[in-house]
This record gives sequence, structure tokens and C-alpha cells, in this order.
Amino acid sequence: MFNAAYLLRALARYGLPLLALVLLAFAAGSAWADADEDLIYRYSHEGTGANDKGDYEHAIDQWEKVVAVAGKRPEKFAYCLVITHIDLGNAYHTLGRLDKSLENFTAASRIFLAHPEAFKTLRQPQMPLVDCYLNIGVVKNEMGAFGEGMQYAQAALARIPGTGDDMLSYKASCYGAIAISLQKLGRYDEALRYFANKLALYEKLKSSRDQASTLNDLGLLYADRKSYGEALGYYDKSLARFRKVADTEWEQGLVCTNAAEALQKLGKAEEALKYAQYAIFLFKKLGGYER
Repeated sequence: MFNAAYLLRALARYGLPLLALVLLAFAAGSAWADADEDLIYRYSHEGTGANDKGDYEHAIDQWEKVVAVAGKRPEKFAYCLVITHIDLGNAYHTLGRLDKSLENFTAASRIFLAHPEAFKTLRQPQMPLVDCYLNIGVVKNEMGAFGEGMQYAQAALARIPGTGDDMLSYKASCYGAIAISLQKLGRYDEALRYFANKLALYEKLKSSRDQASTLNDLGLLYADRKSYGEALGYYDKSLARFRKVADTEWEQGLVCTNAAEALQKLGKAEEALKYAQYAIFLFKKLGGYER
């Protein structure tokens, strides 16, 4: 049995043509009833189902089994290994386990570079590597390695092909990761340009949620520069945009918290209190401060 589960995940993520799916199925080997193939399919399918339900621990357990089986024959299962390591990286990241997340994204990139021929049938063959480098950049930033984070995000950006909406979304994410690196390194003017590029792409994509999030990022940048009046202006724009998007109460609460802090720095205690009270109302409505 060929591993339909990871091929279909690749189809959803990178746009694999139907003919390529068929060719990959036959290229998987002459033994359709291969015992390893059967195990990989079973573990992959169960892991994906658990992940879709938010049971990340069980998903990780199943995907680690996929890696253990497929890792015995990386030349045969390179495609499966890359997709599964990326899924593991995302699951570990969701759980806040940055070291394991980084380990899996790095493993995925190394396998891709060792077996690039396994990805030639993709419409955009470089996209799994872009995915790896972007995620490594994000995790490096979260670990405080901002210089390395920027390098990986730049490497991802340089490899993004085309100008379709999905490619523009990847570019916007790269701009955001680079901007955060620059901001944390104190290179505010450069960071501002990348945030502006990110916002422009999300405006082109008509993604109101991402526009609102980027406006909040700009507010945080100006707050870092101690330009609290300008920061407040961006927080207000972000809040207004979020209010037009369903299911954004948590994001609105965060923006209100940021605005309250800016107002406090400006010596406007009464206005700060109003924002803080509204943030508390939103978080209580959601059942707590944790998302």
C-alpha cells in the first residue's frame, strides 16, 4: 500500500498535480503490500487525524513512529520523511517545545537537500525547503537567536517562486520573521520597511486578520522605540480591523493590553484603565488568558 496520507498532505500544502500523485504511487516501489509502507500509512493516517482534533501529543507519537520506520530507508521514503518532520516541527511548536521543533525542521531541510530528486514532481519543488527555512527562522527568533533567525527567513524568501496568492502569503510570513529579527537587533528602520512590505502583501491578499496582526506588530515596534503615541495609533487601527473579523476576541484582548501599556507610558492612566478593563472582559469571556 502506498502512503496516501502524506501524499495528500503534500497536495494540500504544495499543490501536487494528480498525475504526479499517480507516478509517485508507482515510484514508491514494486511491492504495494510492503510491510513498511503499510505501517507508514497507518501511523501517518492516525497522526493526521489526532492533529486535526488538537491531540498533538498523540499526533507526535504516531508521526515519530513514521520517522522510525521510514528512516530505515531514507532514499525510498525521503518525501514522506520531509513532510512528517515538518508536521512534527509544527506540532512541537504548538506545544511550545522549541528545541524539538527546531530539531525536526532542521532534519526535514537536511533530508530535502540530500534527496532533491524526490520533489521534482511538485509544481513548486523548492517549497518544502522554503517551509523548513521559514519555520527554522521563526523558531530561532523565539529562542532569541535573532541573527540566525533572520538568515533563515532570508534564505526562505530568496527561494519563493512565483506571485500566486499562496506564494505571496509565504513572502509576507518571511517579511514578518525578518522584521522581528531586525526589531530585536535594534535595527528599527529596517524592521519598519519589512513590516510595511508584509502589510502591503496582506492588503493585496485582502486578509483582514493578518492586516490587523501586522498593525499590532507595528505598534510593538514603535513601543520598543519609546514612541508611544505612534504605537497607540497602530494599536487602535489594529483593534478596529480585528473587530471586523469573527472570532478574534483573544487578539483584541492582546491589542487592548498593549494599548493600555502605551497609554500608561504616556501618563494617561484613566484611558489606560479602560483598555485594560476591556481586555480583562474579553479574556474572561474566553475563559482565561491562555489561548
